[in-house]
Amino acid sequence: MALSPSARRWVAPVLISLPLTAALATFVAWRRPDQPFWLVVAVFTVVLLPTVATGLKVLVTDRATTDREIAAHQHDVETSWVKEAGSTAFFVLIGGLIFAETLGDVLRLSWLSPVGLPHVLVLGLGTFAVTYWYERRSAS
Repeated sequence: MALSPSARRWVAPVLISLPLTAALATFVAWRRPDQPFWLVVAVFTVVLLPTVATGLKVLVTDRATTDREIAAHQHDVETSWVKEAGSTAFFVLIGGLIFAETLGDVLRLSWLSPVGLPHVLVLGLGTFAVTYWYERRSAS
């Protein structure tokens, strides 16, 4: 039984990632002496193998196809909305965090002064969602 062309593109990434994931799984099993060694190696290899193989396929072994697909969708309207929302969210996030940190220091607000993960998530994701919604609404 011959492999299809799309299945053949997965052979090299899987064969390359198998020893890499097995080596990492062996290290993890060695660091966990309280767990059954071969069970940890097997489970960790099976769980990690798809991620590593996909990463190798997309970034290394099948890079021409990945670049072609990116170029084909580069001028897609939805992609431009996401790019615009992402860049706006990034700049608002940086400026907003500096503003929140300064405002918290000046007003001595303990909950605002130390900028933490909740501040970053609310500001970044909120800005992204609002910008994306605005871009979509203004396009229609």
